[in-house]
Amino acid sequence: MKRTIVVLFSLVATLALMITESPAQQQWPEEITFGVIPVASSREMSDSFGNLSNYLQKELGIKVKLQVAGD
Repeated sequence: MKRTIVVLFSLVATLALMITESPAQQQWPEEITFGVIPVASSREMSDSFGNLSNYLQKELGIKVKLQVAGD
């Protein structure tokens, strides 16, 4: 549970930095990869984080690829 909270906090902090206006926004990527380290089976992690990656894709307007590390 703590690892999930740390991962989510890191994601929110990263997104907050990405949202701030800067010249780098002109070079916005076409796709980002969101990687997670499994604390459960890969299937469970995909199910858990699938909705988050879909939400990020909708809000950011770019493709978000979910990558779950091997068990």
